[in-house]
Amino acid sequence: MIGAPHPFPLPRLIAGFYLWNLTERQFLDQWNALRPADSWYLYYFAKRAMFEGESVVARLYLQKLKDMTAPASWEYIRLYQMLIGLGQH
Repeated sequence: MIGAPHPFPLPRLIAGFYLWNLTERQFLDQWNALRPADSWYLYYFAKRAMFEGESVVARLYLQKLKDMTAPASWEYIRLYQMLIGLGQH
């Protein structure tokens, strides 16, 4: 069907960001349209920074997201482990 919306817009958006088809601003604008008030875009910013070898930038994004995440959650543990892997927690 021509013109039909993609059935999985979020994974498609993330893939486009990882393939450098979108700037951070473009990604964030589209993310907010799909997931308003969801700060997990910072995770994807951090992952792309890691792909680019920018570990300091990645740590900043992950730390900011960790500070916004409930300490008793699986997400917090995941972020904590990622920060340890980058040399900070």
